[in-house]
Amino acid sequence: PEHPYTIDALSNYGRFLRRKGDVERAEQVLREVLDLNIRVRGPTHANVGTSQANLAILLHDAGRLQEAETEFRAALETYTKALPPEHTSFAPALAGLGRVLIDEGRAGEAVPLLRHATQIATATMPGDSPMLAITRSSLASALVQLHQYDEAEPLLRESLPIVTATQGKGSAVVRQARNAQAELERSRGPRLRDGGSGR
Repeated sequence: PEHPYTIDALSNYGRFLRRKGDVERAEQVLREVLDLNIRVRGPTHANVGTSQANLAILLHDAGRLQEAETEFRAALETYTKALPPEHTSFAPALAGLGRVLIDEGRAGEAVPLLRHATQIATATMPGDSPMLAITRSSLASALVQLHQYDEAEPLLRESLPIVTATQGKGSAVVRQARNAQAELERSRGPRLRDGGSGR
């Protein structure tokens, strides 16, 4: 039960439960994974950061913003101890923290984090990566809240189909992307739906 492969499989199961919408069971599993990783791998191991980030994503989906922010910040602190500063693992944690800040009404604070997440993802991931799409979509959501529509529109247009196809319907990233799309359509007309640039 404490073999690293078992822990990693349990982590995947917890993420599956989150995508399925079973928040209560997913939280139990992801907290167990976090405890196991700390005990087996040590508190500063990168997998501990990943466990913290996975738990934070679930907490955000459940609307528990302060708890989610705490876990995302803990994940970033763990990664800082375990990994080089531009490691690909920073992208989802930075993007997740940015999304929480958006929901807390702190889009201005979110933008630098989301720009950094997008920069890391662009440098370390393939162009069709769901994680790259998530960082771009999250940045677009923050920019829309700040009424920076010109920059937000192409980011959202490119990322929205990938995000909606790969993330759970109840996820915060999909909800934010759809809200940003609706706000853009109100401000610019329904060009995003039609796939046109409107230029």
